[in-house]
Amino acid sequence: MGLNNWVKIPDPRDPSRNIVVGFKYGLVWEIVYSVGDTLSWRGRVRPEFADGLVVVPGWAADNFPESTTVVTDASMLTFTHYRISFSNDVLICVEPISEAEHDILEEQLDDRL
Repeated sequence: MGLNNWVKIPDPRDPSRNIVVGFKYGLVWEIVYSVGDTLSWRGRVRPEFADGLVVVPGWAADNFPESTTVVTDASMLTFTHYRISFSNDVLICVEPISEAEHDILEEQLDDRL
């Protein structure tokens, strides 16, 4: 799976907890963002399409074991898919979407990068 960036958001099922949603956009280097943060491009050429609104796919494991950061069998994980929106590199919104929409966003982003 390689390196990812992360955005920390309240868990929709339990707002007293946070979850982290992974995504690959900007400088991908295990950076943890919050809504309102500005995306880093340090060392990478910022694409022209980054001006304005950009929507990228994200994912979070629903049943990741809290007691460990090592998962030996990733096939046992289930995921919720997310739409992560940026406006001029500022992270403005994270919202759940269907797996089908996630796949479309992923394909569109791959075509642009």
